[in-house]
Amino acid sequence: MIDRMLASGLPEGSIAALNFANKLNGFVYGLFSMSISVVIYSLLSRLTAEDNMVEFKEKLMKALNVITLIILPVTAGAVVLGHPIVSVLFDRREFTGRATSMTASALIFYSLGMVFYGYRDVHNRTFYSLQDTKTPMINGIMTVGFNIVMNLVLVRYMQHSGLALATSLSAAVTTILLILNLKKKISGLGGKKILGVFIESVASSVIMGFAVLWLYGISSAYIAATGKLVSIVILGLIIGLGAIFYFALIYAFRVEEAYWILEIAKKLVAKFAYWHEF
Repeated sequence: MIDRMLASGLPEGSIAALNFANKLNGFVYGLFSMSISVVIYSLLSRLTAEDNMVEFKEKLMKALNVITLIILPVTAGAVVLGHPIVSVLFDRREFTGRATSMTASALIFYSLGMVFYGYRDVHNRTFYSLQDTKTPMINGIMTVGFNIVMNLVLVRYMQHSGLALATSLSAAVTTILLILNLKKKISGLGGKKILGVFIESVASSVIMGFAVLWLYGISSAYIAATGKLVSIVILGLIIGLGAIFYFALIYAFRVEEAYWILEIAKKLVAKFAYWHEF
């Protein structure tokens, strides 16, 4: 409500740009982060009931690392390919080049907080599994206040993009508060390993981002000269090659969760091949 109220005083199209960018961001967030947080909640609740804190910590660490490995390259892709993705999906009729630029800008700043949305949800579910609903509520109230303050500050300098950035910053603050509160309840959560995976994923995402940017650079002229369908195919191929390159880098770093993700991918491919043959 606050975002809409502030955006209503900005140049025309600001509210629409935020809405479209939020839909794209929410699609990816819901597809990956929400799915993982829902699964981890039932698992952690069972482990809490069994008083198995060793496996509790292990599963929590794995969930956070998987979110890192999946979401960070998506963020890098949104930063590098935000404009062409928005253009291919929405650029038609009243959705002009100006609207594309505004939506792409908002998408980039929303995507910066995507991994923190995932961390926040997993940590919230962790507290729920520990029968603690008070801590997430208090942290939520505090960060809503922080979000409003950052909205008022950033909207002056960045207009609608400042509102998107304020949302991402508030997600990061929520995550930090939840981590600090969880450490008071449970020690030995594997922070060093989680940080190590985060750093390796950031490095791989940056390298992949430059590779994707190069691929788009050499194909952008062709994309501009072709129809919408061909543009979607080319953009999809670039994204697919970027994803393969990223996971090859993660695999080379010998990140444990990368092997687990690879096994899941193999099972999905095998299942798809089986049903296709059937």
